[in-house]
Amino acid sequence: MNFMEQKNAISAAMILLTVCIAQFMLTSIGVALPSLGRELKASVMQINLVEQCYTLSWPCSCCPSAA
Repeated sequence: MNFMEQKNAISAAMILLTVCIAQFMLTSIGVALPSLGRELKASVMQINLVEQCYTLSWPCSCCPSAA
């Protein structure tokens, strides 16, 4: 395996790891939101807004670290 093949393999592994972590984080926030909404007396619209903001902001913060 030459240097370029190793570099491509490492890049692919890092992309896979990032996607797996992102999926776990998005799943965990989806599980936690209903109980947080009940405790804070938030409406469904407010809970959806929190979920959408989290869904958009988390991958954006991961992009610079992957570059």
